[in-house]
Amino acid sequence: MKKKWLCPFVMPRASEILTKMKLTLFLLLTTMFGALASGSYSQSAKLTLNYENSTLKEILTQIENQSEFRFFYSGIVDVERKTSISMENEKIFNVLDKLFEGTAVKYEVHGKQIALLNGKEKFEFENTKVQQQSNISGTVTDDTGQPLPGATVIVKGTNSGTVTSSNGEYSITNVAEDEILVFSFVGMITQEVIAGNQSTINIVLVTDAIGIEEVVTIGYGTLKRNKVSTSITSVAPEKIKAQVTSSIDQSLEGQVAGLSVRQTSGAPGGGSELRIRGSGSIGAGDQPLFVIDGIPMQGIYGKDRSPLTLLNQNDIESIDVLKGVSATAIYGSRGSNGVILVTTRSGKVGKTEISFSARTGIENMLSAERMDLMNAEEFARWRKEDAYEEAAFYGYEISESDIPEVYRNPEALGEGTDWQDVMTRTALRQDYNLTVTHGAGDFKGFFSMGYLDNQGIIKETSFERISMRANMSYEPNKIVAVGMNVVPTIRSWYNQVGGNRGTLFGSAFMSSPLDGPYKENGAWERDIESYYEGDWDLDIWSPGTFSNNNPLYSLNKQVDVTRNLNLRFQPYITVSPIDGLLLRSAYNMDLTYNSHEYFRQSTISSIYSPPPRATEGYYDTDRSLGWQFENTATYNRQFEDHSLTALAGYTMEHYNNYSSYINGDQFPSDAIKTINAATEQWGNTGETNWSLISYLLRLNYDYKAKYLFTGTIRRDGSSRFGSDRRWGYFPSASVGWNITKEDFFPKPDWMTNLKLRASYGYSGNNSIGNYTWIPTLSTNNYTFGGSVADGKRVASMANTMLGWEKSREFDAGLDLILLGGKLSFVFDYYNKVTEDMLWGVAVPISSGFSSVQDNIGEISNKGVEFAVSSTNISNSNFTWNTDFNISFNKNEVLDMGDVGRIQTGARSYSLTIEGQPMAMFYGWKSLGILNDWDEVDKYATFPGQVPGTPRYQDLDNSGVIDQNDKMIIGNPHPDFRGGLNNSFRYKNWDLNIAMSFAHNFDIWAQLEEDVINLDGVFNVLKEVEERWRSPEEPGNGRIAASFHQTSFDRWENSDWVYNASFLKVQNISLGYTVKGIEFLNSLRLYCSVQNAFLLTNYPYGNPEASVYGDNSLVRNFDNYDYPLTRTITFGLDLTF
Repeated sequence: MKKKWLCPFVMPRASEILTKMKLTLFLLLTTMFGALASGSYSQSAKLTLNYENSTLKEILTQIENQSEFRFFYSGIVDVERKTSISMENEKIFNVLDKLFEGTAVKYEVHGKQIALLNGKEKFEFENTKVQQQSNISGTVTDDTGQPLPGATVIVKGTNSGTVTSSNGEYSITNVAEDEILVFSFVGMITQEVIAGNQSTINIVLVTDAIGIEEVVTIGYGTLKRNKVSTSITSVAPEKIKAQVTSSIDQSLEGQVAGLSVRQTSGAPGGGSELRIRGSGSIGAGDQPLFVIDGIPMQGIYGKDRSPLTLLNQNDIESIDVLKGVSATAIYGSRGSNGVILVTTRSGKVGKTEISFSARTGIENMLSAERMDLMNAEEFARWRKEDAYEEAAFYGYEISESDIPEVYRNPEALGEGTDWQDVMTRTALRQDYNLTVTHGAGDFKGFFSMGYLDNQGIIKETSFERISMRANMSYEPNKIVAVGMNVVPTIRSWYNQVGGNRGTLFGSAFMSSPLDGPYKENGAWERDIESYYEGDWDLDIWSPGTFSNNNPLYSLNKQVDVTRNLNLRFQPYITVSPIDGLLLRSAYNMDLTYNSHEYFRQSTISSIYSPPPRATEGYYDTDRSLGWQFENTATYNRQFEDHSLTALAGYTMEHYNNYSSYINGDQFPSDAIKTINAATEQWGNTGETNWSLISYLLRLNYDYKAKYLFTGTIRRDGSSRFGSDRRWGYFPSASVGWNITKEDFFPKPDWMTNLKLRASYGYSGNNSIGNYTWIPTLSTNNYTFGGSVADGKRVASMANTMLGWEKSREFDAGLDLILLGGKLSFVFDYYNKVTEDMLWGVAVPISSGFSSVQDNIGEISNKGVEFAVSSTNISNSNFTWNTDFNISFNKNEVLDMGDVGRIQTGARSYSLTIEGQPMAMFYGWKSLGILNDWDEVDKYATFPGQVPGTPRYQDLDNSGVIDQNDKMIIGNPHPDFRGGLNNSFRYKNWDLNIAMSFAHNFDIWAQLEEDVINLDGVFNVLKEVEERWRSPEEPGNGRIAASFHQTSFDRWENSDWVYNASFLKVQNISLGYTVKGIEFLNSLRLYCSVQNAFLLTNYPYGNPEASVYGDNSLVRNFDNYDYPLTRTITFGLDLTF
């Protein structure tokens, strides 16, 4: 199928896209650099000073208050010296010349950083220690090769030192051979190096991911890690960028204790299922709340509904996962499933930096995903043997001539057609990104553009994304600052297949290996015919009765395109009228447009329906427009040893969704695809709205960073709930104790910090329909006066008492940091109970309805989480860091109210019942095969069972197998899951290995209903050769006989349930950073392998496949899902 765009917004192919990207970039850069033409901040900033007999320190402080300049100086500079100065609207250079006129002090200006040096003292050192001292210079960079401006370099035990320039360069003089240089930077692990006789020392500082001074995002603000009294985990952007995925959520797998990330499908552009601390809702959804740049994301974001798929990996500054209730309660009615906070990059002080990254690679289907089906010879032999076996069973005699000719000589057929090979390919992937970071004067900006083209390993499937971002801020003075984020994203999915045997990928497994996609003359084979046994008292074979589509032809000829446009516009203003008080108002407009276009021409067949068929087409759209207006006031105050931060806020949100659907049948020609040309047409439209108003308060208090307290309350009012229970209150509190700060605590040298913490509170869930609590109307026709008239009827029952789903949670934990931050442990215990769950409750039939939405029952999730991070080795040449996490969660249904139990799935396979975890597998327990008539008579059976049919457990000992014998036969919840990550750096080389694992959980191989279906004409597993043939040839004890109607063995049973424990090496990346190129700040070349290895006993590939998607009531059902892929990528990162 040729890709094309018929949407109101136009997306051309790659060459045209790249041309327009270049034009857009040219206009963007022209505008930006035009704004910067006035020169650097140091050249343009003007100062006014009027001081008499004041200390130099006081004057420097006033300069910092008036400007964005920051001074660095050692103790050698006499800042207590008194002086006088009177200047108006003068440049910084004139001010400094005047201040230090007649003194030995010299200064160096690097952007907004000014280093003060005492020339006289320097001269004395050079003359007194010239034989023992030397001058040392070099660069300080981070572990990605980026220069670190403003890093501190000091001689240990002295006040002598300097700071690095905007290029990360430094120079320090008069350093004795036995002295130690200390290199430090905020958020990085400090390094110490003996000077020796070295003249050049280049340092790579590694991110201090476990440092107690690390700042984390907590929702509507930030807080130092050592003052956090609840459970929050941060993920460094380097860990996200190391993995090559089309969605950021996949990169989070195995990174955070308590966060489950399940890649249920390998489809390009597909999202993952995310859960924080288990599943706790039966009807309101379990997906966490996503907050991007402070804005809760509530819109409709395409096929996967996850906003993380909108984001470009290169745009990420930080990701913080809020797990503890004290952190999530600030989001009230949307926080019960946890919160994922994403902060994107912004402009930085320093020179303009331009970065470009390019990635290209290939994708292949994981070998574990390949199904072991019969080839042509094996298939024909089975069909031939099956005919003789079945004829004998029914008492008929047949000869070779009764067998269809295509099956008579299996040995001559060879391998035949492997439809898995026909349908799949080695796919190409390309990803290009350009970013510009700027910060000079009052303006800071971050601009990015990205293009991703990800072919699918199933032919004719693919995903494309164009992303752009402009994050800008302007701070004319210390009181007012304004900013704006503009983020457009365009995405498209082509032919997203998989999910059941009726899909084009699923039907490939059913196709006969005797036929291929093309005829002998090279023309398309439009449908695949097969033969099967008919009624034995009539004809033996019924040729052509079964017709299956040629899946490759269908993919090539049909139109199946989903498109998504998302535009976010986020202006904000902050005002600081007095010291410590910050007022912030932010507005967010979120526009999302989805469309799905489908057209099936007459030449495409389907099961039992050979061509020509009536053409069919439809076009549906979904437009969502939301706005949010958030106003907060934050007050920070330090009272000697007491620190206080108070937050108050008021927010309003409104969302409107409009959808339309039009369908057409019987088009005049396959070349005409517009719906208005169809003979039959119909359609519908819909519109919904909902609103939320919130008030929030939070108080953070600490005493000497020793005793910590956080109190939060949020009040939400939602249009989604009944008028009697529209408002919900969500309070929480947490306490922390940095016990190592106590004088009585015997703190050994190797212990850096030990913090105990606990929290308790409530959060909510409002993810239900917009009009669930009010009665809805539907149209119905009725006869009146002999004519059909339009009418209306009440379609659903009202419940004005419908209220919030709430979760109450207790959380306790400890944070332990050892060896100066080189080793850390985090432990958490939690107990969360979700109550007043939203579900349909049965009502008397006399009401005219079958059910009404109500608040019922309770579900519990409790468990423990453990994480350890270590810097195993760290020196100037080699570093090795390790992160490990593991989490145990126990899910249990405590109360189901009057509902009692919920059974869902295609055949009610999934059971949710009191006393058990949610979504347990439900069916018959298989005990093997009935081998002979003695066993048929001995054991309980279904009516009509014979030797060679399955034996099931008689649960109620009734002697008959029936519905009363169904039981729980599997558990989709793992005992534990976790991740292990190792990063190594040797000189310019870097190696990262990320792994994830889950233990002791089950998956239901629903596809076995087809691939061991011995009644049909589908291709089957090679394992069918080990079927029961006679009491003397019992087979493997799992595959029943094929010579009778075998629906008994297709009843839901435990043979379809497999243990899905796995260990996955999800990413291996190896990189090399090239240094010393004059016109480049950095150049990194790398190779990455995503989904490198998968170890599991599950025979059908992805152990986390789930055809029902993000549905907590039906989990882990594998039914021809899109296969997982292994991606090998080569890339480069350039920074100018």
